[in-house]
Formats: sequence, C-alpha cells, structure tokens
Amino acid sequence: MRDRLISGNFSQVDEKELLHFSEIRENWLGYSVGSNAGHGLGQKFSKGAIIGLKGPLKDFGKEKYSVSSHVERLFLFSSGSGRDALSDFVTNLCHEYLLKFTQNFTKKYLTSEQAQLFHIRRVRFDYNLGRWIDDKFYLPKHQFQHILLTPKNLLTQSVPWINRPELFERFGDMLISMEDQHLRNSVNEFLRQKLSPPPNHPVNKQFTPTKKDVKYAYELAIENWPDLANYYIMIKEDNGEEAKELSKMKVTRAGDLFRDRILLFVSRHLHDLGFYETEVTNIQKLMNVFSKAISVGGRELFIKDGHLIDGLNAEDVKLVCTLAWWGDGNKKRSIPQFKFVYDHRSLMNLESTIVDNKKEAAIVITTDRPRKSTTDYFLKQREITNWNVVSITGNPAEETNVESVFISYTKADEIWAKWIGEVLVQAGYQVTVQYKDFLPGSNFVNKMDFAIKNTDRTIAVLSREYLNSECAAAEWQAAFIDDPLSESRKLVPLRIEKVKVKGLLGSIVYADLFGLSEESATAMLLGALGGENRPTSLLVNEKFPGSDSGNNLYQEYLEHVPKHIEKNETVESPQQRMIVADRIMKLSTSQLNMLVFGLNPPENEIPPLNASAKDRASALIAWIAGANVKFEMLQSLISTLEN
Repeated sequence: MRDRLISGNFSQVDEKELLHFSEIRENWLGYSVGSNAGHGLGQKFSKGAIIGLKGPLKDFGKEKYSVSSHVERLFLFSSGSGRDALSDFVTNLCHEYLLKFTQNFTKKYLTSEQAQLFHIRRVRFDYNLGRWIDDKFYLPKHQFQHILLTPKNLLTQSVPWINRPELFERFGDMLISMEDQHLRNSVNEFLRQKLSPPPNHPVNKQFTPTKKDVKYAYELAIENWPDLANYYIMIKEDNGEEAKELSKMKVTRAGDLFRDRILLFVSRHLHDLGFYETEVTNIQKLMNVFSKAISVGGRELFIKDGHLIDGLNAEDVKLVCTLAWWGDGNKKRSIPQFKFVYDHRSLMNLESTIVDNKKEAAIVITTDRPRKSTTDYFLKQREITNWNVVSITGNPAEETNVESVFISYTKADEIWAKWIGEVLVQAGYQVTVQYKDFLPGSNFVNKMDFAIKNTDRTIAVLSREYLNSECAAAEWQAAFIDDPLSESRKLVPLRIEKVKVKGLLGSIVYADLFGLSEESATAMLLGALGGENRPTSLLVNEKFPGSDSGNNLYQEYLEHVPKHIEKNETVESPQQRMIVADRIMKLSTSQLNMLVFGLNPPENEIPPLNASAKDRASALIAWIAGANVKFEMLQSLISTLEN
C-alpha cells in the first residue's frame, strides 16, 4: 500500500478499502460505556495516514530514526484520532488472532448451547489478491451475535503512548533534539513569523500568542516538515520502559475498579437489596435501591486506603455505575444519567446542565456529605424532584446530626457574620454569635469557651483582619484543640475574601463564600456544615455581603474614596478595590466577557462562561486584588468597554 501510494497507483476506491475500518462491535477491547456502537475509522484517518505514508512513514518497517515501527505513528497526522480510534485500528489488524484465541477458548470451555459457527467478514488481508478475506469460526453466542475475547496482555487503559496532542506539547524538546541544524533553524524561523505580534500591536507591550495560535503554528510546521514526527518518536523511545510499567499499573487499576470492585458491590449490595428483581421500567424505584446501595457500599467501590481511588473522575464513576446497573446483563432495564460531584467546578458544571436535562432521571454521586447537602440545595431550588443525590464516603463523623454552630469573626466582618447567622437560623441551626449573644458586662473569654465546647461546629470567618487578629486566633485554636485531626470537622473555615491561609489553620479544608451569587453562597455554606438536610426555602432579611449586593454595597463607601490615585500603582488599596469592583459590577455580560478575555487570568480563577455574570465578575474582582494589575491600565480598559 505504501509503495502504491508513493508511485501514485492509489485510487479513492483503494483508500476506502484499505484505510477505512469499521468498529468490530463484538469485541470489548478495554472498557466502554454502554456499547461499542462507534463510528470506526473513516476519511479523516485515511487522509492523515496517506500524508504520513508518503512522507516520514515511507520507511515504515525499515525505520532509520526509531527502534520499532509503532502503528500509532499513522495517527500523528490526523486530528481527532485518539484512544478509541487506535483501539478500533488495532482490533481490525489482529482480528484473525482474536477470532482464533476465542475459538480455542470456546472449544475448550463452552457447551454446544453456548456457541455456534459464525461467518465473519474481513478476517485477514490477502496480499496477493489485495483485499480482505472472510472466514468461519466457532464462537460464543449472545442474543444472536458472536463474542470476541481479548487476552489481558493486549489491554491498556490510557491515551496512546505515541499521540498527536503530546507531539505538540513536546515540540520544543523535538527542536532541541535535532541534529540537523538547518532544519531546526528553518522551523524556528517559520514559527517566529507565524507567532509574531500583529502589525497594530503596541511596540512597548509584551506580546504572548494564545495556546490556540501556537497549536495551529505547530500543525502547519508538521504539514510543511512531516519528518519532524520522527524526532518525537526518538524522544518517546528513550523512555519506553517507563511507559510499559505505567501501562501495567493502569491496567491493574482498571481491573480493580471496573471488575473486582463491581463484582463485590453487585454481590454484597445490589443482590441483597433486590435491585435486579425490581421491575425494569420502574426507574424511580430502581434509582432509590441503587442510591441506597451506593450510600452503604460506595466506599467499597471508590475508596482505597481512606481516600478516593487515585485519578477517579466523572467518566470512571459513570462507567462503574453503568456496569453495576446492567450487572445481570439485562439492558432492557431503564438507566438514568450518572453524575459525579467532587469539587466546586464539577458542582458548577452540574448546575449548567440542569436546564437541558431537567426532565431526565439522574443519580448524582458526591464525595462527601457537605457536597451532598450543597447539591440537594441546588436541585430543590430548581424544583428538580427526579434526581437522587447520594454520598459515597459514609464517614461516621459526617453522618451525625449537626444542630449547633458558633461563628467566630472580627468586628470588621460583622456584616458577613450576621448574614451567615441568619442563613443558619433559617435553616434550623442553633447559632451562637458575639453580636447578639455576648451582652455588655458578660465575661467574653468564658462565653467564647462555653460556646466552642458546647456547639457541634465552629465557623471561622476568614479575612485579612481575622488572620491578623490575636483574639480570633484564640477562638479557632480552641476549636482546633478539641479536634486536632479534623475527624469530627469541629472547625469549619470559610473565606470571605481571597487570603492565603497558612500554618495549622491552612491544614484544614476551607470553603469560599466570596465570588458567588447569594444562592450559590447559601448552598456552599449549608454544604460546608453537612449534617442533616435543611430547609432550602430561606427568607433571609440580612443583606448578602457578596456579589449580589453589588453596586449598592460599594456605593456606600465610594463617597469617601479619594478621587486621585497614583497612575502607576497596582490595584492594592481598599479604595482602589472598591472603585474597580463598582465599575466591574456595572458592566454588561458581553463587556465583562471582553474584560476577562483582555486581562487573561488563569483558567481556574474565573468560573466558565455558563456561570452567572455576577459570579464571574466577583471572581475577577478577587483575582485582580491579588494580581499585579496596573490601576490606570485597568481603569482605561474598563472605560474603553463602557464606551
């Protein structure tokens, strides 16, 4: 095929016959969610493979730059061809081997009722005839289809060792490793031209090309000099043994997570609860039984040595739950969506999908009780009643009822303490707080000591003033001493502004109330406490000190802010932060998005575009306060957007 390509004796019919591969659906090479009904490899793959075989892969099988041929190299020249595409390709190449392997197993272990003779298409390629040949094999049968088995030593559970995204990530390493200085200079000059500042870019301002522009320049370079890919292969082969060990570890992890743990979960919990005997169309009852099994046995599925399984993500959880749901092989059983909430961003992503999926049944699995409470709050506020929420940790300390709370704060943050206190009172907690419970004439130290010792939780309202206060330190330290290992989560730190928490206090996980809407902050507050679910229709009279109070809150202070500030100062002083915050909160959504784009803060600092404008604006304000942003430049940029 390669020789025909180089000679030009290769038609479109040849391309479709030799370089298009359908997915072999009877084989589960690795682990899939739901089914193997994929699209296989089509024109996108074939076009890229042709580019490679005519260029750097023309020595395929007789490589000068690498030790082995590496079939993955065919995928370096076509975008969008990842792990699934490579799996389909390899399965087609070793189709006959898998058929013979399965046939031997069938004849040795299965009965005649479990197997039959099947006619199989495209078994092997006949080099003399130049086409694929069919054949017949004696194979296991299931619902009128044959089954293909896969030897364990063919499995992996990761992105391909040689892959296109990493080719671009290691582009700089490739250039450094080149012995051909002329080629290196040519590529560097090409990249310099492609990534130069536009003509209208200010001369005295540093220019940084976007990641998208850099990737596109690299793609063009690969198209112009396809042999660059050979240097990437050389770099990879230098670390080949490490890759083998890593692949083995991932296969072991996959076997543990997607087989061993599921088998135990099915036998110990789903069978005992009668899940598989439940009517297959009664989706709500099925969800309730499954959720109960997760709440009781979730630790056995997802926890190892007291922690979440390393690298556990939403796709892992979805696959585990899908395999357990259909653990008896009955795919007629109605199945809900499975969602995983493990941090603030995953919760925000969940919120953004609710509009589109409100009518569909779903089970939301959270890592702990606080996130379960937060998720419950989100769903109830949106009147979603057909979603179940369940925690997998089952930590006994988190299952206890939380009834009473002491709020530790400084005078400067009393507005936050009042808002937190009223939210908790409305949610049914007993709240002890200085502004209403420590009356004039009472002994402050005794009152504080009694409150900390006789409440279930102590909330520390973290701000700059709080972290610099000796009195505040005495309060949180008293709570810390009662629970130094945080086994009962006696101390719950809540940040109301972006501050760095160090030392002993920094060892405790905190939640952030700033940069959120009032609704989100309420959910975060209730979720941080955990304990029993609380009423969610709260009528809070205290003004929310965060983003929702927006312009009115800042306006109270702006009258006292000096109007003249040094031009070269960064946004550091409280007065400057108030001016900036006031102007940003007044921007329209499109203006705000343009400002975020212009300032280009780190991705994890600002909520995604589907978040509310108030949340994004508040997060941007918080980031600006800690970043080296020139005050005059920011003022000018906002003025440009306003005009």
